[in-house]
Amino acid sequence: MKSGWKDERGQALLMTALSLGMIFGILGLTVDVGWAYYRQRAAQTAAEAAAIAAVKSAQTLSATYTCGTDLECPSTATACPSAPISSTLSPSYNSVQIGCYYAYLDGFSAGGISGAQSVTMAAGTGTPTTVPNVSTSYWVTARVSESIPQLFSGMNSGNNSLTASARATAALVQANLPGCVYALKATPGTIDFDVNGVNFTAANCNVYVNSNATISGANVTVNSINVSGNYSAGGSNVTATVNQGTGADYPDPLASLPAPTDPNGTNCVAGTGGTQINTTSMVTLSGSAGATLYPGNYCGGIDIQGSTNIVFSPGTYFIAGGLTMSGSNLSGSGVMFYITPIGSHAAGGVSISGDNAKMLSAATSGTNEGVLFFENRSSSVAVSIQGSNTNLTGDLYFYGSNVTYGGSNDSDVAVISQTVTVSGSNFGYTPVTTGAQPSAPPQVVVIE
Repeated sequence: MKSGWKDERGQALLMTALSLGMIFGILGLTVDVGWAYYRQRAAQTAAEAAAIAAVKSAQTLSATYTCGTDLECPSTATACPSAPISSTLSPSYNSVQIGCYYAYLDGFSAGGISGAQSVTMAAGTGTPTTVPNVSTSYWVTARVSESIPQLFSGMNSGNNSLTASARATAALVQANLPGCVYALKATPGTIDFDVNGVNFTAANCNVYVNSNATISGANVTVNSINVSGNYSAGGSNVTATVNQGTGADYPDPLASLPAPTDPNGTNCVAGTGGTQINTTSMVTLSGSAGATLYPGNYCGGIDIQGSTNIVFSPGTYFIAGGLTMSGSNLSGSGVMFYITPIGSHAAGGVSISGDNAKMLSAATSGTNEGVLFFENRSSSVAVSIQGSNTNLTGDLYFYGSNVTYGGSNDSDVAVISQTVTVSGSNFGYTPVTTGAQPSAPPQVVVIE
């Protein structure tokens, strides 16, 4: 018996020796595959960062998204420069170069790691090459790859390297819904969109804020709230997709809309049918008698009080001295109020208040279609739109001013101003289909 045991004593050692090769092979494969997976994820991160950075830079470098000096559009994959650009980015760099630089920041560059890496960029407008069913204002596809040596498993497989590669496409995609509120002021630390204790309903539109937004004790229903800075909604019921801390610079959606041309120059006159009135002084209407106003230059402004029945004839009203509508029955279709200095007469504020009906709507055709109020872009005036039974249809375009919108209103408007404060309002918005419709700015999204 003893001699039998002695004959079997070396078998365990033999089995262990024979399995070592397999064990080390499995360990080597695990290490190599794990490292390859890690590098592939790193490549994907770099590709996405490069594509996003290139597209975001296009928002700053180009206003029209037209291929040119600062907006590069290589339709086929083009290798990035081997030497990255300076860390101090300046407008002299084009969008594709900035994308290459961000790939470098994530550890990937053309010829990096002794020639084991490659980074290419393709870009263009319209439909991306790799995503045929998407329409964009501008797109960038970044491709990143790295040859990874197999440290252990190559001894068994005969393959000396693996390739980790990734591709990402980012684009400026136009949102389907328009914007109903644009708070354009971009001052850090300020609250540029403030909704306090109201019902704010505009389910078919988006809100864009260039600084911070606060909603307090309000019921808010919109499609989305997009805030460049901070967002808070204490004690509120908010039904919306909220995108906060985007860091975006939401542009003026009506920046390309030309200011109206004043046919009267600096003359302070208004009227029709051969009858004109001098409007150097403020035109004041009060009491119960009705009146009809006509387009022209109101250098002293317009002040409508009491229960007067006032009709605004269609056309453009150039108003310098201020516009006040308090407690009056007003109506007018196809009108636009242009708040502007006229000669030596400074622009004045806009105040709408009171409980009587105010039915004002913008033109439905022409250059200024859909614009009810248009403020001279060089002006800054006080704007307060309050009161019940206020039915306004059209864009409230006060580029340089702060707007307070309140009361109990049932209006179809879009507010474009530096800051927007909403208080005590029922607020709605139905966009015009053509003309000066405020559209949502393109959003930077990863589509592949």
